[in-house]
Amino acid sequence: MLYETINKLFNDPSTFLLVLKLIRFSSRTFRLVSHTNIFYLIMAVYAIRFLAFSFLGNAWLAVPLELLKGVTYSLTYMAASYTAGQMAPAGTEASCQAIAGALYWDLGEWTQSLSTVCTF
Repeated sequence: MLYETINKLFNDPSTFLLVLKLIRFSSRTFRLVSHTNIFYLIMAVYAIRFLAFSFLGNAWLAVPLELLKGVTYSLTYMAASYTAGQMAPAGTEASCQAIAGALYWDLGEWTQSLSTVCTF
């Protein structure tokens, strides 16, 4: 899972610094906003991002929108691992966080690919 995280970070250098900064201040973020509200915030940012992509007239306007990818990626990863760690029985936190990561990366990307193929 660490390899996939590093691979995702370095594949998109435009959001690399933003992701590192958000992960660095994740404890402060969770103190200000609960992890449940972070999931709601993530969904709102995804909706804004996808709506903005649908109304683009110039392809260069997509570059600033890609910064939102860093926000959604890092907040989703932080909130999912935090929630999995909180819900796990004692001693199984790492296993539950690995399962949450597998569901996010493998199942999430599989359903995204399937929905894209079915749409087009």
